[in-house]
Amino acid sequence: MDPVTGWTGRTACALQAALRLSNETFAEWLGIGVRTVAAWHQKPTLRPRPEMQQVLDTALEQAPQTHLAAVYLPQLFTRMGIADEIDRKAKPQQSGAAVAECVASGEADVGITLIPEILPIKGARVIGKLPAALADDTTYTAAVSAGSSAPAAASAFIAALARPVTREVWQAAGFERAG
Repeated sequence: MDPVTGWTGRTACALQAALRLSNETFAEWLGIGVRTVAAWHQKPTLRPRPEMQQVLDTALEQAPQTHLAAVYLPQLFTRMGIADEIDRKAKPQQSGAAVAECVASGEADVGITLIPEILPIKGARVIGKLPAALADDTTYTAAVSAGSSAPAAASAFIAALARPVTREVWQAAGFERAG
């Protein structure tokens, strides 16, 4: 994911929430004081100092890819000028599947998450993709580690995933072929 263009308390807290870290653990991971993290929660429009912006960029680069939608969406809502309204109405969840479950149960009217996280949830349906200008598509790749103890098996597995006959299975699960 690209670095955030101007971190705020809101986007820093979104990264913390995406990683499911307590204030103490997040502060320790960043090498900062807990009071700084608490200040971001109290003042979502607060802009961290430039050196802290770099620390947050580095933390974002090191974050597991599975949690980055929770960072991207608050940034998108800020760019669109709707972050405050979203904050008032949002029901943040711990996973995309939990978002889809809230919509399916009627607890929420709408949810935004990855299509493959919506499709398996009974009662949830995809109403469309974000327009390309707003989307931040996730691309999955596969490779065989140079130190693999079974490179032939790993290569065969990757080849099986990429066979044309598996395309329908991937599409049914909400994935699209890149390019």
